[in-house]
Amino acid sequence: MSSNQYFAAVPTDEIAQEILKRVEDYRTYVKDSGILRQLRASYRTYYTKSSAIEDVGQVGEFASLSSNEYANLVRNVKSMVASSKPAWDAKAANSDSKSLQSAQLSNAILEYVMTDKRCETNLL
Repeated sequence: MSSNQYFAAVPTDEIAQEILKRVEDYRTYVKDSGILRQLRASYRTYYTKSSAIEDVGQVGEFASLSSNEYANLVRNVKSMVASSKPAWDAKAANSDSKSLQSAQLSNAILEYVMTDKRCETNLL
C-alpha cells in the first residue's frame, strides 16, 4: 500500500492484514509516547478504594480520612457534559437568499435527525 492511499481502499484479501498492522502501530505509539502509562495511572486512581479511616500520628492519636475525589470529579464532569443536548446551529456563510435557505434547511435536518431518528439518546 502506498503512503497516500486510503487504508480501506486496499483489496479485500489484504484489508485484515492492513487493519492488524494499524492496530499494532497504534499500540506501539500509545506505549512509546507515554499515553498508556497515563491511562493506567488514571484507571488505578479512578478505581482505588473510595474511602478509608486510618490511625496516624506517633501513637495513633489522630484519625485520617482519605477519599477518592478523582472518581467523583470524573463522574461530575461526565454528568455536566452529557446532561444537555448539543446546540447545533447552521449559519449561512453569505447573506444571499440561497445561503440563508440552505442554513434553515440544515437546521431542520439537524432537528429531524436528533429527534425523529433518536440520535439524541445515542449521544447522551
